[in-house]
Parts: sequence; structure tokens; C-alpha cells
Amino acid sequence: MKRLFNLRAGAMMLMLFLLSGTSAWADVDDYVLSVRNVSHTTNTIDFDLYLLDADNAQTFEFTTLQMGLLLNSAIYGAGVLTVSYSNAGSGLDSDQQFVNTPDVVTSLSGYPGQTLIRLAANSIPPVPPGAGSGTIISSTGNGTFLAHFTITSSVSFTPNTRPDLLFCASSASSPLYPTVLSSYINGDATTLNVTPGVDAIIDGNPLLNSTLPAIFNVTGTGVYCVGGTGLTVGLDGSEADATYTLFRNSLVVTTTSGTGAALSFGNQTEGTYTVSGTNLAGTSPMNGQAVISTVINTVSGPSTTPSLCIGTALTAITHTTTGATGIGTPLGLPAGVSANWAANTITITGTPTASGTFNYTIPLTGGCGTVNATGTITVTPANTAGAASSTPTLCIGTALTAITHSTTGATGIGTPLGLPAGVSANWAANTITITGTPTASGTFNYTIPLTGGCGTVDATGAITVIPLSTVSAASSTPYTLY
Repeated sequence: MKRLFNLRAGAMMLMLFLLSGTSAWADVDDYVLSVRNVSHTTNTIDFDLYLLDADNAQTFEFTTLQMGLLLNSAIYGAGVLTVSYSNAGSGLDSDQQFVNTPDVVTSLSGYPGQTLIRLAANSIPPVPPGAGSGTIISSTGNGTFLAHFTITSSVSFTPNTRPDLLFCASSASSPLYPTVLSSYINGDATTLNVTPGVDAIIDGNPLLNSTLPAIFNVTGTGVYCVGGTGLTVGLDGSEADATYTLFRNSLVVTTTSGTGAALSFGNQTEGTYTVSGTNLAGTSPMNGQAVISTVINTVSGPSTTPSLCIGTALTAITHTTTGATGIGTPLGLPAGVSANWAANTITITGTPTASGTFNYTIPLTGGCGTVNATGTITVTPANTAGAASSTPTLCIGTALTAITHSTTGATGIGTPLGLPAGVSANWAANTITITGTPTASGTFNYTIPLTGGCGTVDATGAITVIPLSTVSAASSTPYTLY
């Protein structure tokens, strides 16, 4: 940015300041210093440094900046870090752009696992100092671009690590290196407080050299006797920076940390086991599966878990068995339904005469072990329609006091039959409501069919409508002579 004031203009400003007692360049320390546009390659991290004037009501005039940045030492291991920067495109005045060489401190007493990057500040701009000799910082977008930085490692970054960049506070003391930002306030170079995470932020913390977990083989397939403790399921290898999750039939069983060697999840009972490995980069399925089974009685799940209407013949439910020679007394089957065993198959048939949800259990007999066939049969009751709340008698043209029928099972009604003209029926919340004003007389025996649910059921009732009383004209109008 070009100088806003030359020497003469600066002197004039100083004179105005002395005369008025205030400065046209008064400022406050509302700002955001930020690392943005963080990107990386195998062994480099690039970012841009910005400074934003966060107070549109006042002007922020940049004086100088000293920067201390911490980062995670684990990203480069035994390698060597170097830091460089470029002022190309910087929005700072040319004599305020960075000129000093950054240095790297790898051993910080009291701060294990952290590396310090230090960049010394330029000197305050030359005479005349004060308002008008510094860069005016932008208050839009991310602010004024200061410089582009590159951190380079002599070795590839450690896979699945993050740089964890963090500004040092202005109050930091040795062995840290404080971040010191100053601006002209009322014409004086004034040091501002720098608080990491508040007015000095890092926008971006990428995962470096992201690498999914290596693939190992799932072990443990085999059989064991019912009543035993099962078989050990494991992996033939693991990585120390990964966690491993064991699934049984797609449901999580347990999670454990890798060790860098073969891994055991302990004894597991019958089922099909798979394993996935997860690290910061994501999740990898491990190779293969462990299928554990018993060598004695087994039974499959039901071929179906039906829902049907009461009084409807059940489509046969079957369970395949091994080891057993028969079945015991079934428990929980609905009335009208029974189970039989033949040729290693349980077959459940019948016509249920009771409604409800029936969780049944059928014990296997013979062979070894206590094993049950289990399943669920849901029987829906038949629709019902309660009696009419009233069977009214009323005069034609008189509003009907609502007649109601309570229903169960149904989801609505069909077309009513037999209602007098002027009267209609509606269904809501398991209730039929008949209302209206009859415009025809007589005795009306109505039928309203239920829809949905199970069975063919009608709501019925009667409404008697009396015609209005009438009187005919006189048969004659006699005339008497006197």
C-alpha cells in the first residue's frame, strides 16, 4: 500500500492532533490474526497469514508483528523442519513486510511433543512514526494478506498425524516465543494482547499422509460343544495406532486397541464374526470372517414371522434343526396352532382362534444341550362395531342427536346404506358418528360397513322419522237461510 501521508502531511496531522487533543487515527485492538488456506503434501505444509480489522468503526493501522507458532513434533519424527515464507501478494507496505528468517526450536522444556517456530518482527517503520506511517488493515473478508508460509520436513510426515498449529500468546514466556502484534493507537505504536483461539486462530488442521489401517486376517473359525466357553476370535496382526472392532452377525461385540502384534478378542460363542480397523484416516474391513458353531443341537430362526387375521389359516412356519430327535411341549403358540417335528424340521400350522402377539418357544429334545426354537406370530382380532348409542325417534326436519358406534380394528367405513335423506355418517378415532336432519319419514334400518382391519363387519341401527301432523280443509262451508 502506498504511504497515505508524506512527511509534510504527517507533520500537518501531528499539528492537528496537538491542536485538537485527539487523533484522527484513534484505534482499538479489535482484530483477528489467522492462519488460513492450510494445505499439505507428503512433506510440506503451506498456509497463508491474514490480519483482519474486526472493528468497522475504527481504523486499524499496522505497526509490526512478531510471531510464535507451536506445532506437533510427532509429524516429522526424527526429521528436520525448515520454515520459509513469501511476501508475494502481501497487503503490507513494502517496508513492513517480513524480512527476518524463521527459526525452529525442537526442544522446549516443559512442553514435550511440541516444536516452536519463531519469526522476529521488523523494526517499527522509519521516521516519521505514528499515524500515517503504517499499513491500514482491511476490515472485510479474512482481512489483509500478510505472507505465505511453507513448513518443510526432511522426511515424509508421520502418517495420520495433525500439525496442531497454535499461536503463542503475547503473555508467553521462555521457552515459548510470544506473538507480539502492535498498531498505532492515538498516534503511538501500541502492543496488543494476543489470545490464542480468540483473536489469533488457526483455520485448518489437516490429517497428514492419511493412511487407512493395514489389512489383517480374522482368525477363529471352528466348532465347540454346547455349554462350552466358545472359541477365541482374533487377528493375525494389528497396528498400534488403530482400534479394532469385533462384530457378531453385524452387531458390535467389543473394541480394543492395536498392539503391533496379533490380537485376541477372547472367547466368543457361535456366530459369524467380522472385524474392522479404524484410525484417524478412516476404517478398513479386515480380511475374512470367523464362523463359530456348535456340534450339537441347533435350530434356525423361523422361516417367517407372520401377521394374520384371527380365524385365517396360518401359512406354515418352519425351523430347521440339527442334533435333536424331536420337540417338547411348545409354549406361547396361539390357540388353534400347533407344532410338529419330522426330518429335522419343526413345522407350525393351524388356524389361530385367539388374537395378540405370541412369542413362542419350542424346546428341542434328544441330542445334547438345551436349545429352543423361537419366533413371533401376530394375530389381529376381527373388526368390531358397537351397538348404536341410541335408536332415536324424531320428527322430520328435526336435527338428529348424534348417534355413535365404537369400532375396533377398522381404519374407516364404506358407503352407508339405509340412512334417511339428510343424514350422513363419518368415521374418526375408532368412532362412527351419524348426524344430520332427516328430510324423509319412515323407519330406517341402516347398515354401515367397516373397512380395513380383519373381517366383514357392519354397524347397524334404526332411526324412526315421524312425518309432520297435517289437517285437511273442511269438507263443506254450509249456509243457512233465516
